[in-house]
Amino acid sequence: DQILALFQRTLETGEPYHTPEFVQERSDLGVTEAYEWQISRIPLASGAPGVVCYYREISAHLRARRRLEAADRQKDQFLAMLAHELRNPIAPIRSAGDVLSRLGLPDERSRKMVDIIRRQVETLTRLVDDLLDVSRITQGRVELQLGPVLLPEVIAQAVETVEPLMRERQHRFSVTLGGPPLRVWGDQARLIQCVANLLTNAAKYTDPLGRIELSLREERGRDGAPGQALITVSDDGIGIPPSLQLTMFDLFVQGDRTLDRSQGGLGIGLSLVKQLIGMHGGQVGVHSEGSGTGARFELRLPLMDARALRAVPAA
Repeated sequence: DQILALFQRTLETGEPYHTPEFVQERSDLGVTEAYEWQISRIPLASGAPGVVCYYREISAHLRARRRLEAADRQKDQFLAMLAHELRNPIAPIRSAGDVLSRLGLPDERSRKMVDIIRRQVETLTRLVDDLLDVSRITQGRVELQLGPVLLPEVIAQAVETVEPLMRERQHRFSVTLGGPPLRVWGDQARLIQCVANLLTNAAKYTDPLGRIELSLREERGRDGAPGQALITVSDDGIGIPPSLQLTMFDLFVQGDRTLDRSQGGLGIGLSLVKQLIGMHGGQVGVHSEGSGTGARFELRLPLMDARALRAVPAA
């Protein structure tokens, strides 16, 4: 009766009916089989409406999907385990570097070596933190600490984080803040992390003495609607091939690297940016004319509307 009712509904309304996935155990064969079927209305030769039922066996598809889901769970577990295991040796290495720096080493070469150790420890720390964050996000265990956030402060703290890397590579770096200070509703620490990741990406793939520009401006909304904050990081570095731009924000994706560009990292920073900005209701995009032409990353966040701004105490 239930199946006949489905046929009758499709015949009367013309709306196709598509079953949810149907799984059954075949005790006679000792296997699990999966099916799906669809009822559609069709015109008959007489001109009257009729119905047709399409049936498809999808057992192989179901098994493949379950294997992929299991592999994805194993990947998440591995990322979490790897990040925690890598984190353990970082603290003693950092402590050893701090002790060496306080010893007042007499020769310049030794002091430079200590500086290298400390910088690389910070780089490794950021990589491990990104791994942990990716693992938490994929498992739905990241909660944003939301509140009003002044974006110029986000910019300033992100620049402070990445400035040593840009100074080491002697980049020509500039910051442009247009208009009045912009506020968004978000997690300040996470937004700093996102902007710092974009700056770090630009610094890694821009040759020494290259140009990096960071800007912040407002994109006004239509018909009085709240606008968006646009944060742009552009460089004149190695550029991005068009084929790579489609997957640039996928986990573990990187462009081709030669041996002298081994500082590329794990390919998780941009994926993390996309996921965190998405959690803020924003978008992130990339533009490049191709290899050797530089790149521009754009990060958009919804601005707080006027009523929300009036409710926020002045800083």
